[in-house]
Amino acid sequence: MKTKKEKALQGTLKPSRDIKTEINLPKLNNIDIPKGLYDDYATSIWMQVTSLLNEQNRLCESYFNILLIYCNECAIYFDCVEKMKDEGMYYTSGETGYKQAQPWIRIKNDAAKQIKDIGSLFGLDPLSSLKLPIQAKQDKDPLKDMLG
Repeated sequence: MKTKKEKALQGTLKPSRDIKTEINLPKLNNIDIPKGLYDDYATSIWMQVTSLLNEQNRLCESYFNILLIYCNECAIYFDCVEKMKDEGMYYTSGETGYKQAQPWIRIKNDAAKQIKDIGSLFGLDPLSSLKLPIQAKQDKDPLKDMLG
């Protein structure tokens, strides 16, 4: 994604698409694993997501609580998938004899919705990642590159 400066220099910056702020948070030196993670899978998701966001200068400590929820929801989702594999998607009710969906299906679907909603806040899906303003690292002056 091009920065505002690059777009302005190339004449492609449109006021209607101008993003008012660009995210450029300082990198965090030490990111501890918080208490309250659901399991080892949630911990591995935590490590991956915080590393990615920190590399992109989009992580600060005030985001940790919502990222904790995101990681736990990921773990819950896959835990439910495993339970559905073991127990099946349906069970027969003892009282009525009707087949009913396992409760894991609803829990899994709720977790998937939370993953989608929270993930989009941080650009963790393809569409929302395009919408987030990320300031690119610029070692060179784009004007000098264009002029040769």
